Amino acid sequence: MYSIRGEEFLNLEKIIEKIRAQLDELDKYREKAIKLSRATVRLCGESIRAVHTRNYNKAIDKNNSAMEKLEELKMLAKNAPDFLNPYLTIAFQEYVESNVLLNLIQKNEFPSPDELQVPYVPYLLGLGDVIGELRRFALDALRFNKIEVMQRMLSLMEKIYSELLFFDYPKAITPGLRRKTDIARSLVEKTRGDAATAVQQEKLLAELLKLKRTSEEQ
Repeated sequence: MYSIRGEEFLNLEKIIEKIRAQLDELDKYREKAIKLSRATVRLCGESIRAVHTRNYNKAIDKNNSAMEKLEELKMLAKNAPDFLNPYLTIAFQEYVESNVLLNLIQKNEFPSPDELQVPYVPYLLGLGDVIGELRRFALDALRFNKIEVMQRMLSLMEKIYSELLFFDYPKAITPGLRRKTDIARSLVEKTRGDAATAVQQEKLLAELLKLKRTSEEQ
């Protein structure tokens, strides 16, 4: 009869020990990646809020700090690129959004993915998110009856949306982009409606003032 002795399975224990050590190392990387990704997202969010309050120096400082965290995350991801890519993608996306928004408001230009040192797909995802922030600017302009500013924001939104439409690739190539584009379409359509209403109201007000002046002259 075949006898099973514990010492015969010592090689399995060594195999399991090696696997556990590697997974423990990956878990440490994951914890660090989560912290760095969250820090990057938080700093980018603070930059975006600073742009909305016209505190551009603060926005620049926050973006610079976010870039430092992102560089740390890039270095960390080299140890396990496939495993840590989701955390890196989120950080890239937020970094793109905050930098593109700042450049559009300050300089009226788009920084390229090469200038930002980010991959192309997260760049496109970040562009999609910029549309929501531009809508906020458009609505703020509407509150103060700055129709030209609102129309400029709408033009930027339409430009980004129209360019994103050209990237009709499978989900495996551009994961998440189709959903971003669908949301962008909804925001653009809403803003178009808001802009049209604002223009009509402005024309109506101008006509009423014209009638009032005419009646006063008579």
